[in-house]
Amino acid sequence: MKILKTAIIITIISLFASCSSDSESNPETENYEISSMSPNFGYSGDEISFNMSSSIPSNASIEITYDNQPAEISEVNGTLIKHIMPNNVNASKTLTINNQNIIIEYLYGLKEFIACDNCKEKAFMFSNSEEVESSITSVFKKNNEIYLIKTSRNNNYDYKTSLLKTDLNFNLISETVLFNMLPISKAVFDNANFVISNENGVYSFDLNGNEVWSYNTAINAGIGSNNIGFVINSILNFNSNYYILKNSVNNAYNNNPIEIIKLNSNGQLLSTISIPNPNNNSYSEHAYFITTINNKIIVFTYFSGNNDSGGYVVLDSNDNIIRNTYNQIEMRDTNFYSEGNSIYFSRNTGGSYPNFNYELVKISLDNNNYFQTDWTKSDYNGKIIKYNSKYLSIQNDKILIFNDNSFNNPTTFNSSIEYYEGILRTGFDVYDNDVYLFGQRAIEFAYDYHSLVGKYDLNYITE
Repeated sequence: MKILKTAIIITIISLFASCSSDSESNPETENYEISSMSPNFGYSGDEISFNMSSSIPSNASIEITYDNQPAEISEVNGTLIKHIMPNNVNASKTLTINNQNIIIEYLYGLKEFIACDNCKEKAFMFSNSEEVESSITSVFKKNNEIYLIKTSRNNNYDYKTSLLKTDLNFNLISETVLFNMLPISKAVFDNANFVISNENGVYSFDLNGNEVWSYNTAINAGIGSNNIGFVINSILNFNSNYYILKNSVNNAYNNNPIEIIKLNSNGQLLSTISIPNPNNNSYSEHAYFITTINNKIIVFTYFSGNNDSGGYVVLDSNDNIIRNTYNQIEMRDTNFYSEGNSIYFSRNTGGSYPNFNYELVKISLDNNNYFQTDWTKSDYNGKIIKYNSKYLSIQNDKILIFNDNSFNNPTTFNSSIEYYEGILRTGFDVYDNDVYLFGQRAIEFAYDYHSLVGKYDLNYITE
């Protein structure tokens, strides 16, 4: 009887052991697959997460290599594996779990326009599964935080404009929807608020995205409608008041002249300045942007009709129109640099994509309030900025650095040519020792456009 009991106990123990062995995965024989990854793109130093088809045992041997370069494994937890992308982001990528090699597909390494210790670039993930395109249109830096205006759409062409708040490395802190349509202006920031417009009106928000005031009137932008990321400098903060372009397109279906709405800092209407069309042969008059030169307000315009041409409007400090011209200076590039009475900008003189012909132009406002062309420079296209005493022309694959405003004999700072494949830029701003370039870039395929912002050290570039 004792022998029988012992045999039963041994049998029961064996059955439990067998069941336990069958219920646990054998890490040596488990066939792992990557179920999903987030994000599926990144720069050197970015963290990428893999969700695996099965849990990873705590004693598993895990390695991720970019060709022969090992990546840092930052976390293993259940089905989750996280790693940090190394320097060689464009290499072939392999995940190895207990000698099982898994080829990592559809993980895209992104190369920065400029790589340096104090340079940082970020392409943002879509906010949700509905989003299919996004772009950054404005940047503001305050203390240790960056504020970005983002535009986006889904497949149904439902648009949104949002405020992104990030740290100095562009890690997202918060995202707040401002309105469910596209903006038609760059945001104008002050220390605590910013002003932005859409086709329905003008709005002021605080830096948390809360509405402070609004002025509701149809702006009728007409330029760049339904184009993600395309905005103009249509708001000017001048002498503590806001000047906003209204009816910036005037065509056969809209005979209203261009107007400037003048609001005080609380959003109350002070006056409306009407700008008549000086060209009777034009069926369309566009106002491209508004700026100031030596205490005078300047609006650059463009006329379509029998003879396409460019023009401008000059207002004195009392808002009186003292010059309204056409068939003069054509300037549509809002990425300009102004200094004293002069403006430096780039313009297309012909050609077709991708072989456009550009020239750099310097114009100056004379004593009679006419713009005169000081000079033009062939092949010097790009965004013009000034840092210390040097002038920089930021181009697609390089930066030209000029020692003075004659723009002769530049030195060349070479950037990453690969970076600009699939890049669309909308603007730039300079804060402290850095230039911020922003817009959108394609990630996975030609029209997979994600919001993009980069911060590049001007000391590193110029020295």
